[in-house]
Amino acid sequence: MAEPLYRLINPSVKLLLKSPPHGVMSSNTLLLEFTARKSGGALSTPGSCHIKDGAAHCFTNRGFE
Repeated sequence: MAEPLYRLINPSVKLLLKSPPHGVMSSNTLLLEFTARKSGGALSTPGSCHIKDGAAHCFTNRGFE
């Protein structure tokens, strides 16, 4: 049920995180960028981040299979 909402919101969040006023969200949100296994293309997804005891704990809206 949340998937359509993320498809609508994520592009805007990505643009904001790549723009100069990214500080609005940068305290707890980050942009994970990685290379796709099969296609080799560049992918990115917004995620939440919490730093505790010097370790970053990052979460996205999707699990990996």
